[in-house]
Amino acid sequence: MKFKKIGKLAMILVAGVTLTTALTGCSDDDDSSEQSSQVSHKKKLTKKQRINKEVKREQKNYKGDAKVAYNKEWNAITITPTSNDFTDSVNAALNDGEGESQDWKKLTESFKTLSTTVLENTEVADISVALVNPDNPDKVLYSAQDGKTTYDLAKDGNK
Repeated sequence: MKFKKIGKLAMILVAGVTLTTALTGCSDDDDSSEQSSQVSHKKKLTKKQRINKEVKREQKNYKGDAKVAYNKEWNAITITPTSNDFTDSVNAALNDGEGESQDWKKLTESFKTLSTTVLENTEVADISVALVNPDNPDKVLYSAQDGKTTYDLAKDGNK
């Protein structure tokens, strides 16, 4: 069942976001001196360095399933499915009921969460996280920025 695969991929994405948050020390248990140290360390890095660091983190999370890169023109961290399972699952979820499937909703919610994590990790507003069409890398299927959907092919059509 292809639709079960997208749920698994959404869980991988959520686990990656959780792992990324844990690795960057964003838990409530941290004392304020550790948080201050991390904030000052982040501010010492340039905007480009913080974005590159986040791209590398996501590359590890998606290794074997997707190509992750920063597209300066789009100001987006792009995620392009490369594995057959991820590609088939995205296409199936999108095409089932024109994006109204629960699988598509789980995937898009995961991307919204990831966009919030990117903002928290980079401290750079307005960076999108984009799911790129694996069949046409010039087209975005879904994007989110700072926790909000900015484009959803299933709802917005082919704008």
